[in-house]
Amino acid sequence: MNEIILTCLKTSLFSAFRRFGFERRQPSCNLNNQKSSENPSLSGRRIFTERIFGQPRHKTQQILGGFASILTMGERKSSRENHGSDYSIHLRGIKRRKMMKKQKNFISIVSLILCFAFALAACSGGAQNGKETVNSDDSSLPTSFAEGDLPGDTDSAQEETLTVAENPPKYSSDEKLIALTYDDGPYTKTTSQILEVLKENDSSATFFIVGNRLNDGTSAVLKQAVDYGCEIANHTYEHKNLMKVTDSERAQQIKAANDAVNEYADVVPVLLRAPGGNYKGVEDKVGMPLIQWTIDTEDWRNKDASNKSRTAEQRQAKIDEIVSDVLNDVQAGDIILMHDIYNFTVDLTKALVPKLIEQGYKLVTVSEMFEAYGVELEAGGVYRHARPESAESKPSVEPGIYTVSISSDPTLNLRDKVGAGSVVLAEIPNGATVTVLQCADGWANVTYNEYAGWVSANYLKPYKTVEQ
Repeated sequence: MNEIILTCLKTSLFSAFRRFGFERRQPSCNLNNQKSSENPSLSGRRIFTERIFGQPRHKTQQILGGFASILTMGERKSSRENHGSDYSIHLRGIKRRKMMKKQKNFISIVSLILCFAFALAACSGGAQNGKETVNSDDSSLPTSFAEGDLPGDTDSAQEETLTVAENPPKYSSDEKLIALTYDDGPYTKTTSQILEVLKENDSSATFFIVGNRLNDGTSAVLKQAVDYGCEIANHTYEHKNLMKVTDSERAQQIKAANDAVNEYADVVPVLLRAPGGNYKGVEDKVGMPLIQWTIDTEDWRNKDASNKSRTAEQRQAKIDEIVSDVLNDVQAGDIILMHDIYNFTVDLTKALVPKLIEQGYKLVTVSEMFEAYGVELEAGGVYRHARPESAESKPSVEPGIYTVSISSDPTLNLRDKVGAGSVVLAEIPNGATVTVLQCADGWANVTYNEYAGWVSANYLKPYKTVEQ
């Protein structure tokens, strides 16, 4: 339809050009039968006409011949009728022809104006059709171009692309990624040293910040962590047990910590770690993903203040022991727990980070690791690692007596049926013994004191076999 409209418009435009002399004149011949040079202005008009119509002029004339005949039909008929008339009739015919010429001139002017108006409308419609074609055929093109921005308009193109385009993950799911996490800071003396270790090894970590420890003195080290590519997360404002406070106080503890981080580091945390790992029963009330851990280094148990009598050799032996245990247990997708407020942790970090890198691991933030492995973090969800659960990885245990062994929590939930969403009947302390009756889908049906229910078989360590 647009092509028909444009053809009609071209016809009107060409007729107007002919009416006002905007066509190429045939060169006259001189006495020596040599062609005179073409008028430059007429040549320019011809070129302009050909560019407007998109084809040579002689082809355009063929297409428009019929239309031109219609325009001049009335004039030819009038001439035949007036031929051989008397002088007065002839004069009236001349006046009539002059009047018709004026009318045609007026029609040509109106046609010229209308042709430009319709041409703009047709081009606008074509641009919209072109936009739809780009979006449907090649989604990889920048959205700014699809919206009609010119490629030369770099500012608008970049702005549109930044608002729409999604950035790819920084790391690949094929890489061996680990997330180091540090709680309870910041403490300028030790946190700054840990940051330097990470920087020297081209690594990053996630720092779970206690809000009331942020002030003008500690803000510099917090900003340093952000500058080094580390992630700042929420560890409440006053390090309170979220299971033992009211709903309003819990919400205030989380909000105040987020506000403090935003004030001093200009970032807003998106992850939460409950102090002491105590979150059970309040998962749906915190409004943020809850990040637990896979491996607890127990640096808090081995801090210098709690082991004043040990020698330097004993201290180093303990560091080596922890590094060895981590290297033996760690897998890609694990979250390692430490605390950036102890001198012991500084030295542990110095020993552990290079060893992990030697084994081919990359140390990244929690959010980066989960994004790379395609695990979506949801508010109220509890995450101990970034490895997707699979049927092949589900443990199976035989009937017998087992010991509860869980490093990421002080207790293990005993539930009324299989599944993490089922009702919690009791909490079994770490180190307690249970009797396993059967196992299904990675869950063990156990008895504990007067309770009977299901627990995750991941956290059961064989104690002794039941005599048959």
